[in-house]
Amino acid sequence: MVFEKVNENLYSLIDESYYDTISCAIVLPSRLIMVDSGIHVPNMKKFRKHVEGETNKKFDTLILTHHYSDHVMGNQVFSDCTIIATKTVAQKLKNWKKDMTPEKLERRKETLTDKSAFDGLEITIPTETFDDYMGIVDEDIKLVIKRTGGHTKGSTSVYCPKYRFLIAGDNLLSNFPPYGADPSSNPDVWINTLKEYLTLDVEKFIPGHGEVSTDKLVNYMIGVIEEMRDFIKEQISLGKTKEEVQEAGYAKNFYPIEDDDSFEASAMWYTLSNWHKFWGGKKN
Repeated sequence: MVFEKVNENLYSLIDESYYDTISCAIVLPSRLIMVDSGIHVPNMKKFRKHVEGETNKKFDTLILTHHYSDHVMGNQVFSDCTIIATKTVAQKLKNWKKDMTPEKLERRKETLTDKSAFDGLEITIPTETFDDYMGIVDEDIKLVIKRTGGHTKGSTSVYCPKYRFLIAGDNLLSNFPPYGADPSSNPDVWINTLKEYLTLDVEKFIPGHGEVSTDKLVNYMIGVIEEMRDFIKEQISLGKTKEEVQEAGYAKNFYPIEDDDSFEASAMWYTLSNWHKFWGGKKN
């Protein structure tokens, strides 16, 4: 794991146990706000202690950008805080907790490089929900929390105009292909969301995986998704099947994929399948 002090107002935890998952701590005048809790419970406990020690402030809120397990497994570390998510995300997590079995958890653990990530795990769900927008104000600092959709229906950004950063969750990825395999993924909304990011006064963009970035990453992601959209739509107009679109699309190498990384490969494969369905007329 890597603890990074991005600046006086923002800390990040980059967890190398699963594709450099990023969680962030926002330093407000009187308190700390956490955004996403990562996939590694012991690491998140260390991160919380580290940030509270450095700032001499306490966390009172955790905000979730979406429902995927690599961003919520550490929720229990903030069980004494208000845990905020969209109603969509909260319902997903309630269902996930209900359906979780030891066998499913073990299979998830097998995808991690550090098998101690789930030590002492207690799946913890949100305590406060919102529909599309909410704000948090501390003295002269405001956080804008907005459900944008895109990667998933519940995908949410956290924007701080004063501090000029935007935390995007998996709507931005600096080390992984755009992942659109979720049934609720909407690539048209995703493109529009990324373009909206560019209209904001932002210096630092924080993706869900990889490293703290700039608007260069946003423009790159727009380009990749638009290229995939144009290709898939053209193939659909030619009457190509889903399987044909997957094969031809994978060969086009829209995004560099490590040959030995089966998950990266399957992510692109399933994204092509889901977006073929989306633009083929069966919209999510």
